[in-house]
Amino acid sequence: MRTDKQGPSRTRYLLYHEGEVVGVIPSDQIYWYLHPYRTSPRPADKENVFDQFTPESRHSLLFAQRRAAARYKNNIDVPDLLHGVLADGVWASTLLLSVGAYPDAVMAPLILRGAPRFYEPETPMDFTSEARRALGRSKKLADRYSHQAITSAHILVACLTVGDPEVDEIAKAHELSSARLAAELDVRFD
Repeated sequence: MRTDKQGPSRTRYLLYHEGEVVGVIPSDQIYWYLHPYRTSPRPADKENVFDQFTPESRHSLLFAQRRAAARYKNNIDVPDLLHGVLADGVWASTLLLSVGAYPDAVMAPLILRGAPRFYEPETPMDFTSEARRALGRSKKLADRYSHQAITSAHILVACLTVGDPEVDEIAKAHELSSARLAAELDVRFD
């Protein structure tokens, strides 16, 4: 953790994980992060768009960005989101296993052959309109079930509702439907 002065007395703490910045914490919220027995929800941070996403789901978005960069694309699309969620999403994997689908089998068509394993993009990437719609639907899904945070399971269900042809083909091959997964999400993660 390093501090970064901004303005006259505004100290922000940068969180690092494996050498990359994964978050910024204003000084008035640092106690919440450092307290070992925190039970209250994290204070609202107006600067971060992905504030409601769990660290796991934010890491899944990083995997999606790496996949898009490995495909030499400028934007993250829905198959990239699905790959990121399945590559690193514990909640998404748990949700798939609860309906009898194996995450590795679902992810197999999305794996890039011959691409660099950990390709780091030079700049942060933007999302396509369909991927933004999927992320928006994941937030609505979490709100509908009164979940406090957006997990990789929410993003998985939202990816299936967008109507991307590649994702629809994978869902059809594994008999996955967004309604079935959403019902399981409501039961399992409430």
